[in-house]
Parts: sequence; structure tokens; C-alpha cells
Amino acid sequence: GPSEFIPHVERSPVVRTLTLAVASDALRRLVEWDRRGHRLEAAVNVPYRMLDDEELTTRLRGLLETIGVDPERLTLEVVPSGPGAGSELDSTVVRHLRDLGVRLSLDDLGRASSVAAIRTLPLHQVKIDSMFLHEAGRGGPADAIVRSLVGLAYGLGLETVAEGVESKLAWEAALSLGCDFAQGFYLGHPM
Repeated sequence: GPSEFIPHVERSPVVRTLTLAVASDALRRLVEWDRRGHRLEAAVNVPYRMLDDEELTTRLRGLLETIGVDPERLTLEVVPSGPGAGSELDSTVVRHLRDLGVRLSLDDLGRASSVAAIRTLPLHQVKIDSMFLHEAGRGGPADAIVRSLVGLAYGLGLETVAEGVESKLAWEAALSLGCDFAQGFYLGHPM
């Protein structure tokens, strides 16, 4: 059935190839920006179930070495959606990924699958789901939820990113509720 098919698709060679192509492009752009005097970092989305794909880790290592970018400048943004998100991964492969030196960020913190995933990954960062920031800053439940998620992240030693900061109110809420970083249209459009 579909619930058995989707995790398989997320580990497919096609998804791996696409993920690596995006990572390669991002790393090459970092080198180009370095030449222009801008030392930046890049983030690439990765399906949760792709994290224990040993070939992904091996080929990422090759890209980093060939292109010549420090691994800590690449963040893999783990997208914890679909069947199997948050389930146990092959710990050996995940350890190899961590040892590679890239940063791992968990996307959409606050959704059920992300809460399950937070215990399984060697994360550096979590991104608080935009639905909470859209409602934050008014003293309601969203403020309490964001504050709790920030507290959870800090308790685990993780950086926090407020997603979906599209207004001055959301920007001020992200600051006052303790988020380390913010992203959204209020600050700039995707590039």
C-alpha cells in the first residue's frame, strides 16, 4: 500500500541523486561566494528516511572533499514528514553522517513527527514550525508553545530557528520568545 511505498521512495536512488545534485550546487555556490569575499553557509533539505542511506553519506563526503568546502558549512535540514518519520534509523549510518561533520537541523519542530524525530538524531539545530510564528506575539497559546519548544531545544543544547517570520510582529515575537535565528519573508525572500 501507499504507506509502505513512500519510505521506499524517500530512500530511492532518484531521491538520493536529486539530494546530491542540490548539495553539489549549493557547495559550488559557496566556493563562488568565497571568491567574492562572502563566507556563507548552505542548507539542503533531506527526507528523514534518507538519513540512514550509507551511499548518501559516502557521496556527500566525496562532494565535500572534491569541491573543497568545510563540512560544518553544510547543514542538512531533515524533513520529518511522511510514513516512517521519527522511527528508528540505522545508528551506525547516522553516526557516520554525524562524523562527516555536516550540521543537522530538524525542520518543522512542533509537528508530531518532529517531536518523535528529535530523540533519534544527533542534531545541532531545530526549526520551529512557521504555523506557530504566524500566531505568535499576541500573548496567546502560540507564544506558550514557541517558548516551550525553545526551552526543549535549549535543554538539548540545540540552536533554534523561527520559521515563517513574515511580519514585524512575528520578528519581535521570535526575539522575545528566545529564538536564536529567524527566517522568513520579513527578512528576505529565498535565494
